Amino acid sequence: MTKAYKGSLERRPCIQEVAVAVAAFRTLAGFAPDQAGAHYDLARALLASGKKTEAKKEVLKLWNLPLRREAQELLLKLSGE
Repeated sequence: MTKAYKGSLERRPCIQEVAVAVAAFRTLAGFAPDQAGAHYDLARALLASGKKTEAKKEVLKLWNLPLRREAQELLLKLSGE
């Protein structure tokens, strides 16, 4: 994740920052569908934008890819809310 987006997702981002992050990560995931990081970052941006259902769908795509511990933790967070 780039520093600009990483920083914007670690604090309370503004709506415009989240929209830019979602668009960027959605594009990246489209170009690199086999990269777990792209789907993980998109899921985090979607969660930050309040799109929990879309975030869950994105995280579930990771089950067919090499999983990162962070992705598993994010799915647990999404399931527990």
